[in-house]
Amino acid sequence: TVAIQAITAEIVEGNVKLRLTVIDTPGFGDFVNNEGSWKPILENIESRFDAYLEQENRVNRAKIVDNR
Repeated sequence: TVAIQAITAEIVEGNVKLRLTVIDTPGFGDFVNNEGSWKPILENIESRFDAYLEQENRVNRAKIVDNR
């Protein structure tokens, strides 16, 4: 099982503010047979894009949280 964890940090340099999210996938690729081990990662990525698309398609989208 792959326990996926998102780690977000805000980096400010000068007048530029950047929010960076790193997706940690501990244990990915550790086994001899890695067939299907990518599926939880793909599901996580797709759910992030689906959540963003849902926010983007709203009529009132004053502030969209981008977790892609």
